[in-house]
Amino acid sequence: MYVRLLNYSQATELIRYYNSKFDQDGNVTASITSGGVAIQGKEFEFNAVREFLNNKGWRHELNSTHPSETTKQIIKEIVRI
Repeated sequence: MYVRLLNYSQATELIRYYNSKFDQDGNVTASITSGGVAIQGKEFEFNAVREFLNNKGWRHELNSTHPSETTKQIIKEIVRI
C-alpha cells in the first residue's frame, strides 16, 4: 500500500507508528518513497493505518499503486484538457 500525505513530518510520524507497531525482527515494513510512504503488510495492518490517519485528521490518499503513477495520470488528464 502507498500513502500520499501532505508533508514530510506526517510521513515520518506514520512510519514511526507503523514500524513500532508491526515491525518484525528488525525488518522495516514502512519507508519513505518519492511522493509518499510505502507500507508492506496485511489487511488488518492496513486497517490500522486507515484508522491512525483518520484519527489524526490528515488529508491523505491510500492506493495500491505508487504515488508517482497517480501524479502521471493527473498530468495526462490535464494535458488532454
